[in-house]
Amino acid sequence: MSLTFAPPEEWEDEERMGYLFAPFPPDHILSENDDKLCFWRKLILSSSKQLNKVSFTLSEMKARLARKGLTPACLAKVLNHLEATRVVQKFENWSSSPASSWSDWGKQLLLQGVSYAWQQVVGIAEDDQTKYIIVDQIKEVAKSVLCTHYDTVQYETTDNLLNEAEFEALCNTHAASLRYIEISLVQVGKLQISTRHNDKKIYKFARRNSTKKEKEISSTDEGILRLKEVTAKLLQQVSDLTEKSERAMDKCRELVAAKQKSSARRWLRQSKMFSKQVETKEAMLTNLQALLTKIQMAETDALVLEAYQAGIISLKDMTIDIEKVDQTMDELEEVLANSNEAGEALSEGKSFRGFQEQASINEINSTKSVTHCSLSTNTNKVILSDPRKFNTLPYMMWWEGST
Repeated sequence: MSLTFAPPEEWEDEERMGYLFAPFPPDHILSENDDKLCFWRKLILSSSKQLNKVSFTLSEMKARLARKGLTPACLAKVLNHLEATRVVQKFENWSSSPASSWSDWGKQLLLQGVSYAWQQVVGIAEDDQTKYIIVDQIKEVAKSVLCTHYDTVQYETTDNLLNEAEFEALCNTHAASLRYIEISLVQVGKLQISTRHNDKKIYKFARRNSTKKEKEISSTDEGILRLKEVTAKLLQQVSDLTEKSERAMDKCRELVAAKQKSSARRWLRQSKMFSKQVETKEAMLTNLQALLTKIQMAETDALVLEAYQAGIISLKDMTIDIEKVDQTMDELEEVLANSNEAGEALSEGKSFRGFQEQASINEINSTKSVTHCSLSTNTNKVILSDPRKFNTLPYMMWWEGST
């Protein structure tokens, strides 16, 4: 089995490796300057850093350090010493240790540690599957993630709130250590984590220069994060729809040049429908972004809550459901792709400029004729007076069937 890390020079020295792989004598008492202990401690830490790992089991470490089919027979005793000297800690002890700062860890580990002299005497056997945390390394990784996050923060009120995907992206270079990073940051009060109604996590970082433990995540925090998510989703949809509208118009131009009028009409209608979708979503974005700006400018928690509540009241009539919006877009594309109806926008022999003008005239005339008619629903009749209200899939399907 090939090594997954860079070994030390003496790795190829048979005599030296024979000594290092041999077990300690039964009555041997380890000291900090013990040659064999120093070698394995250094290699355990350096190999873990090279592999970007902050945890391991005895079984995993044996497999990692195996040489020519042999594993270090002294490894369990070395590990006992590393735990007693607080270089590593069992996961269950480390994860249950609250701390107000990273410097508190050393004090807590000292209080929690069992007597190393007793371990030496009775020779406690380690469970091969016990998970160990490399204390200094997880502290270093967690600090790195925290610094990376703060470098991206412009508005602490909103930018310190992350969803699960955003937090995973933040920790992408340490994906295997995600759980340990969460625990580490929570322990020192730099992070709060809560579970949302959809079983997804929500993360709230402490303010950059705060010396206090971050408050628990509130319903307002969850609402602000939801606003951020919807805003980001709508921005992406506006971009996608704009691109689709432009592609449809480009296709229309090609078909006009090729004198394929019927097909050109269909592509023109697709472009216009996508454009109307863009207008609707941009109106939603304007309202949402205005609300987020007010929240971002608020200087105290009380003002944040006030801005959020006022904004929610003003938006209560807006229906923004990401899943339904996505479903509607999929259905809209299917309707457009299968539509063979031709508008009244083209006429024989017209230039493309004339074609665009005629399309606009027909569109205006069509709008005027519809604004005064009623659309039957299952329960009542709705009078449509605003053309922008036509920009829904049920209307499009009804209108297609009536032309």
